Order: sequence, then structure tokens, then C-alpha cells
Amino acid sequence: MSLGEVFSGLMELFLHQNELMWSRIKILLTIEGFVLSSGYYLRKMWVGLTIMFLSIFIIFAIYIIFLRDEKYRDQNKELMLYIGNHILEKDIGIDKLKHNGIPQKIDFNVPPLYYDIRGSSIFKFLFFIIIIINYITSIMYFHNILP
Repeated sequence: MSLGEVFSGLMELFLHQNELMWSRIKILLTIEGFVLSSGYYLRKMWVGLTIMFLSIFIIFAIYIIFLRDEKYRDQNKELMLYIGNHILEKDIGIDKLKHNGIPQKIDFNVPPLYYDIRGSSIFKFLFFIIIIINYITSIMYFHNILP
């Protein structure tokens, strides 16, 4: 097995874990839509309040799975950098890969466009917002504040 095949396999694993993370976000938003609509429809019964409170635990479980996926995705980054840069230097020739006279290397640490906003930080923020929305909505249902 060549280094190129190892690098390709590691990159496929990295991209697969990244796709899993984004699918968790889609699942979270789908569950949140169900919870808010069913909780509102059943708000005058104890079932609506139960759904709202149980959703907090389900969403937290999805968050834990998301963090696990992020850990698995990032565990081979250093190895991928080493192998990828080795392939660039030895097999392709680093002199052929110059941009404005500077040799190019593989780097996962791309600077963010705005501050430190990345996909995983957006999800972490979204997670806390959804938990707060569910908690506040549950309290409003319990005290019959919503019509």
C-alpha cells in the first residue's frame, strides 16, 4: 500500500466524519421542529410539557454524539499532514507547487473568514440556543402563557 492510498483513505474517513457531523445538525433541526409543533399542539396536556422536557435530553445526546464525531474526525489530522506533505515533497516535488514563489504545504488550519466562526462552533451555539428555547417554551406552556 502506497502513501497516496493511505492518505486517500484517511481523507475519506475525515470527510465521512465531517458529513456525519452535518447530518447530526439536520437531525437536530428536524427533531426541534417536531418538538416545537407537537409541544404547542399538546400544550394544554401534560404530554406537551413532557415532550418539551424530554427533548432537552435528546438534544443533549445528539450534542454528545456530535462531539464524538468531531473527535474522531480530527484524530488523524497530524498523520494526514505528515503523509500529505511527504507526498508533496518526495513524489510530486515541492518546487512545482509554488504560489508567488512560496512552496505550498498541506494545512488544515485555514484562517476563518470572520473571527473564529466555524461549522462546529456554529453548531455548539445552535445547541445552546435550542436548549434555551425548549426550556423557556416549556415554562410558558406550564404556566399557560402562550395562547
